Formats: sequence, C-alpha cells, structure tokens
Amino acid sequence: MKNLVVIVLALIATTGSLFAQEQTAEENASKTLEMWTKVLTLDDTQQSSIHALLIDFNKSAEVVQTDESLSEEEKGEKIESLTAELDGKVIEVLTEDQKVIYQEQIVGKRQKMIKLK
Repeated sequence: MKNLVVIVLALIATTGSLFAQEQTAEENASKTLEMWTKVLTLDDTQQSSIHALLIDFNKSAEVVQTDESLSEEEKGEKIESLTAELDGKVIEVLTEDQKVIYQEQIVGKRQKMIKLK
C-alpha cells in the first residue's frame, strides 16, 4: 500500500506539481510543457497539441485524486492508466527523433523514480 502511494506521487511529479492548490491544471500544463519543449525541442504546433493533452491529463488526474470513493490503490491504477494514455497521445505528435528522447528522458526518468521509491 505504501509503495502504491509512492508510485502515485512519482507519476504526479512527472507532470509538474499537479495538485498544488495554488496552481490550476492549465498552469501545471504550462510548466510541464516548458520543460518538455526544452528537452524535446518542440515546435509551435507540437506545443499547442501537447499543452491541450497536458491540461486534459491534469484535469482528469485531479478528478481521480479527489474521488473519495476510490481507494489509494484504485487511484494509483487510474493515474497509471491516464499517464499511459497521455504518453500514447504525446508520442503521436512527436517526430521519430523526439520519440526516442521522450522515451529516454521523460518516460525513462519516471520509471526510474518509481523503482527508487
């Protein structure tokens, strides 16, 4: 159970401070996009598409996180599913070179964080 909470926190950390009360889903998406733009060298069209995906992800994740009817394990599973869905959609927007970097830099670091916890 404790590991699941750590996993959820690690997933959330990859998209910025998703649940910080002072920040909206849009603000969190913008912060994540800024980092990803630097790492992936995103063009304007990609930035626009990915920003929308991040906003949707953040809003959906916030709904899951605040759903009191779900156990921590269920929340973790739903967040994992949302993250996998986000990854799939983001990859569709990227070039082949960017996909490699995304897998290594974004997904890879997320997985390492989970293993370290």
